[in-house]
Amino acid sequence: NNQLCQIRHKNDMQWYIHPSLQSESSCYFKSADGHAHNPTFSYKRLNLNLATLSSKNNGCFIIDATLDRRCVGMPDSFIRTIPIWCAVMNRLVWHCNNIITKSKHHLNDDDADTHNNNDKTKEAEGDETLNPWMELHLPFYLQSLNDIKEEHDKITATLDNHVQYLLKHSIITNLSEFVSNIKKPLRPYWICYEDFIKDKDNYVEKTSKKMDCEKY
Repeated sequence: NNQLCQIRHKNDMQWYIHPSLQSESSCYFKSADGHAHNPTFSYKRLNLNLATLSSKNNGCFIIDATLDRRCVGMPDSFIRTIPIWCAVMNRLVWHCNNIITKSKHHLNDDDADTHNNNDKTKEAEGDETLNPWMELHLPFYLQSLNDIKEEHDKITATLDNHVQYLLKHSIITNLSEFVSNIKKPLRPYWICYEDFIKDKDNYVEKTSKKMDCEKY
């Protein structure tokens, strides 16, 4: 079965999901955390189950039916909160795996593969564009609302601070187990019903796996 499971946003979207595709899990991302002038990461709503489930199933759909009467068509929780969450989770996993890799390198100085991996890590550290674990993905239609590069850079500058806070305060219990479950970077994609009906034949092919954000 190649169909991705569907996760209800909050606890009120169950009737939008076909029973055969519905997961027992739910998630909650607040629009208040994604407001344009002060987007942030919530330490109370970690949604770790969503990250693990998405990695295990090579992606999932988040279903939401919030009506946004502005031109963007999606709530701020989907526009910014989820992308920030993906980026923080990715950097956290990368940071922890990088520590493990360096530890192995010290134990195996003569291991050629370890040297190669370490060189790649250093290369990625020098240029974040080479490292998919370090990227922040925002929806393209933010360009019609703001200076997308300025907003992207502003949010990116806060991501490592969130990672360090999570580590410093040990907010995630069983961190090593969580990190081991995330095999690929989480990346959001956005699907609006209005866009789907305009190009129904090709739309699914244009979307991708990993983390998908869907709104009806």
